[in-house]
Amino acid sequence: MTLLNNVISKLDGLRTLIVYDSPLAVRAILLGHILPYYSNKNVYIIIYSESMCRRAKKSYESFIKICSEKAKMLDKINIIKIGFNKDVPFGNLYEFINLNESWYDRLSNIIKNFDKKDIIIFHGFSLVQLMYREDWVIKELKFFDGIPSDTTIINKISNNFYRDWIKGVMKKLHDVVIRVEKSETSLLDHEESYLIGVEESIVADLPTFCSRFKLSEDGVFEEC
Repeated sequence: MTLLNNVISKLDGLRTLIVYDSPLAVRAILLGHILPYYSNKNVYIIIYSESMCRRAKKSYESFIKICSEKAKMLDKINIIKIGFNKDVPFGNLYEFINLNESWYDRLSNIIKNFDKKDIIIFHGFSLVQLMYREDWVIKELKFFDGIPSDTTIINKISNNFYRDWIKGVMKKLHDVVIRVEKSETSLLDHEESYLIGVEESIVADLPTFCSRFKLSEDGVFEEC
């Protein structure tokens, strides 16, 4: 088992936050590593807003051109969409929540019935903090408190999107923080590389570390 896949295997039942500076890199981790490993679980992607749904669709359309076999995984995924229409970029529409409703409460009621057989991936929730501002922390705490403790959660935020105190709150709501960023130093053949590692962890057998990886042609990370 590769170093990165060894980390992925230990995220079962945990709440993981991926801090990234490259959308391509975080997509590769999700599609090339996390989804294949947890394919035996019920996978739910919760998408917030039509704009983020559109981004997911464009990303999916580009992905199937280069990796059609892996793209088939997405056709089996359950989508919980928070927006203004029921269109989804891939997979099956599990639940639609109108953005004009009290969607936080509705979403909480859906998720509270999940268990260890489920994995939740959040997409587009970086925008939520900007929309709700002052009462965001209270809403976020209540929301996370309502999620069953053994449900696997994968959340992600862009490294430069928030002020430091917001990132600090987000990290405290998760058990593991994985950082993914482009390396400032290229490989000898000038191939782009990434630094990936565990930045914070409350799990004893998942210590902090950082290593360099390159992205293969089939969309998975290989250690340099």
